[in-house]
Order: sequence, then structure tokens, then C-alpha cells
Amino acid sequence: TDGIEDIDDSEDTDGIEDIDGIEDTDDPQETVTMLDISQMEVSQLKALPIEEELLELKELEDIAEEDSDEYDGLIVSDASKVSYDESTGILTVTGDVEISGTKNSSGGIVIAKAATVTLDGVKVSNNNGPGLKINADVNATLVLNDGSVNEFNGGSDYAGIEVAWESSDSFAGLTIEGDGSLKAQGGSKGAGIGGSKAANGIYGNITIKGGNITAIGGSGAAGIG
Repeated sequence: TDGIEDIDDSEDTDGIEDIDGIEDTDDPQETVTMLDISQMEVSQLKALPIEEELLELKELEDIAEEDSDEYDGLIVSDASKVSYDESTGILTVTGDVEISGTKNSSGGIVIAKAATVTLDGVKVSNNNGPGLKINADVNATLVLNDGSVNEFNGGSDYAGIEVAWESSDSFAGLTIEGDGSLKAQGGSKGAGIGGSKAANGIYGNITIKGGNITAIGGSGAAGIG
């Protein structure tokens, strides 16, 4: 019992007094971990300032919850970078965001400005258009989160993922990267990734740098193209 003196079982021992090298403290920012003192050297006991770290983590979680929002089943990391039209069910993206979730009803996603969109388990089916569309004059990057499974389905005459083309001077650019998986399926006359019959079947630039990609064209349409 070296280092522990004058502890009487009959007396109030709140705080354990008279332990050489350790001062009693009421500081709520510190907690003393004491694991079976009889088998430890007093010098091994350490004050661990964990309260402050837990508070900081809670604050970060609260900030993340305030910034994110949900749109018909789709969870978006930054609500200021999207808008949602309830009448059409279309989610329009205008900046870098992460999206997850399954859309509950018909309606697609449109990337309207240059953006990097991280997909972390997204499923969208649109009966009246492409599951995902990149507007003309927009360069977009889709990042497939590691291990994520993502799927976009287009309606009749539409691609699963439409890479828009309006003219030789006005067309979209799509880059796909990451370590997740992506399935894109077009409706009749719609490519898996590329053009839609409803948009004259012409498409912009498509670059695939990573991911496990499955592109299925509808009747009379290419998987990619």
C-alpha cells in the first residue's frame, strides 16, 4: 500500500485523500480513471480531459444535422446547394453535396451547375424523365463512395443518366470515379448513360475513372452512348 496512507473505512472518503502525487479535484472537465488501485502504481493513474472532447463532438454533430436536409427520401449534406420542386419531384443540385437514400416517388435529380456530387447509397426512379440529368454546359463529377450501391432508372424515351447535348457548342460533361457501384438503366429508347430519345439521342462527354459500372440501355438504345 505504498503511497496510500490513513484511509479509515469508517470515515467519509469522498475524493480519496492523502494519496502521494494525486490531488483531489472537483473540476468537471477531468475524470480520474482508477482501475483497482491495489494492483497499480499510483504514478499510473492519469487525469483524462474527456468532457471537453465529447462536447466538441456533439457540437459538430449538431452542425451537420442543421446543414443537411431530406427531400422525399433523399438526404442531402448541404441544403443550401439544392432546391426541390414538389410539383415535379425534381431535386436540382447547384453545388458540391453528398446524397444518400431512396427517393420515395417519381422524379429525378438534375445537376444544373458545375459540382462534385458524392453518392452514398442513392436510388432514384423517374417515370417522366431521366433518373439523373446533367444539364448542357455543366461539368459534373459523380463520386461513388466506397462500398456504396447506387441506381438511377429513367422513364420511357429517357436515359438512366442523361448527359445533355444541345449543340456542338453546348453540351454536358460527366466524370464518374470512386470505389462504389453504379447501375443506370434507361427506359425504352433511352441509354443507360448518355442520350435520351426525348432529347434527340445525342449526348455530351462521358469519362469513367473508377467504380463498378452497370449501364443498361432500353429497347433500341446503347448501354453507354
